[in-house]
Amino acid sequence: MVEQKIKNEITSLELLEQINLFRKEEGIKKELLHKTLLAIIRDEFSEEITEQKILPSSYKDKSGRTVPMFILTLSQARQVLVRESKFVRRAVIHVLEKLENQGLENKEQKKLPFQVQEIKPTTWRGQPVLELQQLSKMIGVPDVNLHWYAKRKKLTLKFDNLKAYKEENSNKNYSSVSAISLLYKPNVISICKRYGLYNKYKDFIDNYFKTNNLVEYKGKAKDEFEHLIAEATRIKANLLKEKAEIEEKLMKLNKMGLTN
Repeated sequence: MVEQKIKNEITSLELLEQINLFRKEEGIKKELLHKTLLAIIRDEFSEEITEQKILPSSYKDKSGRTVPMFILTLSQARQVLVRESKFVRRAVIHVLEKLENQGLENKEQKKLPFQVQEIKPTTWRGQPVLELQQLSKMIGVPDVNLHWYAKRKKLTLKFDNLKAYKEENSNKNYSSVSAISLLYKPNVISICKRYGLYNKYKDFIDNYFKTNNLVEYKGKAKDEFEHLIAEATRIKANLLKEKAEIEEKLMKLNKMGLTN
């Protein structure tokens, strides 16, 4: 089937192709002719054609002749199918629904005021996070509003934590940043729902927070190692303290002549 640029329309030629395809699958040998389909369309939409709500179009066939055709909305195409068998009707309607859904997806994508590819996934200690500033640009809500709404839910990194975040996400430039506010997936969903934007950004959110988008947390091993070093140092200090106490007690006993 020829792909339409506008997904809410279909030509009579394309509709004919789908009808005959599913007629064949059902075992009906007789194909519907294009001129017969045009006659059905003219009969079904006589008022609309008279009022010029549906305008005839044309194409050139293999011999170069100009042949009439109609461009129908998907709703009009469904109406034409009432004269087909149940099997053919359901099968073609399924194709029309796929076209319609694809058209809606394209329409929603055009509404997005940003390029999804521009947002690089970031993580904090191995967990995917979205920077509050990025969310603000994405949904078109001032960052001051988001800071207020997410004041108890956001995670703001400064100093050593900010340095660690920059190292973990070294593929981004944070040279002039002194603090960053981060949001986990539930917080992003909550904010989008508050502003009635969740359905619009649902696919982006799900894809952004996929586990296979995780960036390996390079500081994890370092943190564990430093923890072990600190624990070993603490144990060593306790042992040295106990040793000193024992030696002091032995010296006192020695002075009292209670040791050999």
